[in-house]
Amino acid sequence: MLKNVSQVSYVTYGPLVFSGTHWVWEIVCMILKQKAEYSKETKEFLFLEAMPDLDVVRNLPSPRPLNTHLPYRWLPTQHIENGGKIVHVLRNPKDVCVSIFHHAKVAPTVHGDVGDFQTFFKTRFMNPKSKRERERERERERESFANQ
Repeated sequence: MLKNVSQVSYVTYGPLVFSGTHWVWEIVCMILKQKAEYSKETKEFLFLEAMPDLDVVRNLPSPRPLNTHLPYRWLPTQHIENGGKIVHVLRNPKDVCVSIFHHAKVAPTVHGDVGDFQTFFKTRFMNPKSKRERERERERERESFANQ
């Protein structure tokens, strides 16, 4: 539970895509503003991996919600030491599977033909080989970004 909302600085995500992170982003922004209004800033604007320079973060007024897909171990330890909060979003994998399937069905040019749900579930979602390959690729991308 968030006890000191003024210290919220990072919103981090679980390993699964389509886990409801946009909802959490909006909720955190509403809590920080103490108003039930959608944020004017897009969450992508405050995405740590997309920032060319962390001076952007330093120049934002506090409290500031930020986004990242970086693993917890890569976040600065000073954040927690200084009272910052992390909201880690996790979602039931069954819900994630259905969400990914529906997104893939409406964007066949991006995802290819995913077939029916049973085919998608067996060949894409539960296929350990393709899943491991995608996870390794994401990890390589994150590491190359971190080493730049």
